[in-house]
Amino acid sequence: MTTLPSKRSNSGSTLRLKGVVQGVGMRPTVYRIARRLGLCGEVSNQGGDVLIQLWGGEPLIAQFLNSLHEELPSGATIHEIDESAFVGLAPSEFRIATSHTQLISNPGVVPDRAVCPACIRELLDPQNRRFHYPFINCTVCGPRFSIIKTLPWDRSNTAMDEFPLCPRCQSEYQSCSDRRFHAQPNACAECGPTLFYSRDGQSRPVIDVLDAIGDIRKGRIIAVQGLACVHLACDATNAPSVAALRNVKRRPVKPLAVMAANMAMIRRYAVCSKEEEDLLCSPAAPIVLLKKHNQALADNIAPNLNRIGFMLANTPLHHLLFTEWDSPLVLSSANLAGGTPITDAAIAQDAVSNLSAAVLFHNRRIVHRLDDSVGQLVAGKPQLLRRARGFVPEAILLPPGFENSPAVLAYGAHLKSCFCLLSGRQAQLSTWIGDLHSPDQRQDYQEQLENYVALFQFQAEGVACDHHPDYFTSHLAETSSQCSGLPLHKVWHHHAHAAAVMAEHGRALAAPPILAIIFDGAGLGPDGSLWGGEFLLTNYTSFERLAYIKPCPLVGGDSAASQPWRCLWSQLESYFTWAEITRRYPTLPFINAMQTKPLSTLQAMIRSGSNSPHTSSAGRLFDAVAAAMGVCFEQNQYEGEAAMTLQALAESSDDRLAYPVAVDDSGAVPKLNFNVMWQALLTDLCANLDAPVIARRFHNGLASAICEMTCQLYKRSTKWQEPSVLLSGGVFQNALLAETCERLLSASGFTVLLPTKVPANDSGLALGQALIAAATQLEQGYSKDSLCV
Repeated sequence: MTTLPSKRSNSGSTLRLKGVVQGVGMRPTVYRIARRLGLCGEVSNQGGDVLIQLWGGEPLIAQFLNSLHEELPSGATIHEIDESAFVGLAPSEFRIATSHTQLISNPGVVPDRAVCPACIRELLDPQNRRFHYPFINCTVCGPRFSIIKTLPWDRSNTAMDEFPLCPRCQSEYQSCSDRRFHAQPNACAECGPTLFYSRDGQSRPVIDVLDAIGDIRKGRIIAVQGLACVHLACDATNAPSVAALRNVKRRPVKPLAVMAANMAMIRRYAVCSKEEEDLLCSPAAPIVLLKKHNQALADNIAPNLNRIGFMLANTPLHHLLFTEWDSPLVLSSANLAGGTPITDAAIAQDAVSNLSAAVLFHNRRIVHRLDDSVGQLVAGKPQLLRRARGFVPEAILLPPGFENSPAVLAYGAHLKSCFCLLSGRQAQLSTWIGDLHSPDQRQDYQEQLENYVALFQFQAEGVACDHHPDYFTSHLAETSSQCSGLPLHKVWHHHAHAAAVMAEHGRALAAPPILAIIFDGAGLGPDGSLWGGEFLLTNYTSFERLAYIKPCPLVGGDSAASQPWRCLWSQLESYFTWAEITRRYPTLPFINAMQTKPLSTLQAMIRSGSNSPHTSSAGRLFDAVAAAMGVCFEQNQYEGEAAMTLQALAESSDDRLAYPVAVDDSGAVPKLNFNVMWQALLTDLCANLDAPVIARRFHNGLASAICEMTCQLYKRSTKWQEPSVLLSGGVFQNALLAETCERLLSASGFTVLLPTKVPANDSGLALGQALIAAATQLEQGYSKDSLCV
């Protein structure tokens, strides 16, 4: 929100711009407008803000503000303008003054931005002095967050401080008429970073990229150092090359991302709507999941799936690669499966020496590692699945009521981990870090946390984490609270999912409760069981469980999440008995397959309660259905494989029938009961009905059951007054399920909120944790003068 005063001093005004105002060409824009209007004064970066001092009458300053809003640079966002009168000696002109470092309040740091069309034209122009220079950039594009060391945004505070400007680049930097006026990463071949090519232990500067393309053309894998991490690249039409890349990454079937030169190339291989094209072509340039087209890439890029993750060339180097190459490239982060992506060029050469034929790298340091962001279109709107390059560290504005909230550090989840720094009117959600299984990944998490805290000069007044006692992040939060004496807020997993979506949609702290439908793999619930199929009436400080999926044992604990056959057996044993299933459906293939399993041991585990926690998990229901259909029966080779394959099958059918799901009112809280669904599904399997039809009927049935339960809850509940519903949790990354639910609920009169900017999966939990902790402290009487400990 922009706040403007009603009166201005005739002597002068001081304007402090807050928001995303550094690294976007704000000072050059202010300079040009002020000079055009004949105003005197100066502009500078101060902390994380932009400070403007203007001398002139009220009409001119009003005109200046109007022009500033009309000509706001691409990527800039002004959250607030603080204005005060200034009395002093007016200078003779307007200038860009030296920046000042101070304690930062709500700093806005710009994400890295894909190379802009103007720079691409120069890159490919033989007459331009930056022809084929792989580090070309300007005030609207290029590296930002990945190279910043400290604020304010000045060259001396970035990785570019190692490259003094040559006279011609310095002239551009100082000329207000030049598009590189105060472009901090400005450089050319004479003064900027250099590209190198290393093969067989020999490195040399690169004049062009022909050698790299030659290796790719021969079917080899090369490592390419991009803006914020190192990728492995190979020919996306060459199945043996893709197989080799999978082998070195130890990633047998998980889908790989593909890069294309332009939209015309993408359309040869995928179906792309206008909205999907807009997302692909945005300055963030994320990977976007697109449905496959007739012309196929290598089959082993996304086995058994109907979507491929495409991204456009987003750096000058990528564009140079495509000047000599006319088909898509696989581009996957240069790390072993589950490991931390590589950023350092020297480490990259050693680490990928056994992974690739050669390394294309540069000597500009990557300060902040960033993976590629991933998105898709759901119900006609973009939805982020991974929030990283191009979006981080863009601030998330807090809803009304959080203006005076305490500063909270939220540690997030154990899987798909992110942390969050909440302060004042905004939150900084970190880049996607990943699963915290290995020591390397945990070290990376802690290093990134330290970097963010230092960069944003963050001083926590409270810490938050998940209630699960075994999360690495929970241990960190507890240790931090013990050492600092700050209050520790343990937040229930599914409450955090809900709060993140509420905040994204601007629901005020004082807003009435909303129904949150949270379907995911599993998260600890207040009753000690594992939740994952929940209907919660919630606000920011409390929630009530109105309904849930009937729980089944998770036989084998965590191993059940990777072995779908366990989920299938558990579901069928819970709703029927295994003896009944084998008697009624003796010809089904999974019956014989299950005979090789230790079923008597599993039954004993359930009877004794040994390693068989009950769960209402919707994710495990998807695994069970997939296993019954012969999909990933033995093993999920990556998280969500069975569910993603099931979705792909369902999307290849337009069947409109739905398997019935009952609403069980026998207990104090209603439950979704899948007894009749299983009977119908198993009967169709016995009849050899096409797998896509069965998969589609399951999706239709689940969505219909969600809508029916929601309608019943709205009629029954006296506390739920507003017909608004939100959907979140990893299961709702299933675009088919989310879109079907959104359509049915909307038709029933509900306003439906879907996650868009903050992922529905566990990487959004940290934002929800921070909001709930802040709301709790505010409710307890928090004030800046007296911390509520």
